[in-house]
Amino acid sequence: MLSRIRRLSSAIRRAWAAGWAVMQWPLALFVPLSQLIAAFREEWDARA
Repeated sequence: MLSRIRRLSSAIRRAWAAGWAVMQWPLALFVPLSQLIAAFREEWDARA
């Protein structure tokens, strides 16, 4: 019984780590993109 709980918790931890790694990529890409879009918009507003 205890080994089953331990195996389940390790599987959950592994799935959590994989999900977190997948979640970090869009965040890491989204932050520079949003900054780039904000800078482009400021430049566009200054030009207009």
